Amino acid sequence: MRSGLTTLLLGLGLAFTALAAVTLQRDPEGLHPARFQPWMASIDLDGDSRIDRLEFRQVAGAGPRFEVYDMNQDEAIDLSELELATRHIDPLWLYFALE
Repeated sequence: MRSGLTTLLLGLGLAFTALAAVTLQRDPEGLHPARFQPWMASIDLDGDSRIDRLEFRQVAGAGPRFEVYDMNQDEAIDLSELELATRHIDPLWLYFALE
């Protein structure tokens, strides 16, 4: 009985690992741009389609660091960076900040 349970648990573990690997291999660009557009509009206070450090701090407060979201280090966060980062970082701070 123990051997069967071990085999089952090992199989489930491998299946979840494979699923995670496939998910991480998907193209991160443009999967859900419409879903992130309202967040971008709420944070982008000057309407230039980019979130600068000051705009980010006004929404994030003591939340995550700007550098985590500014993936290309150009001192601004665009829609694709916002979408990509929130898929890999817990986005609840943003959800509650904008409610």
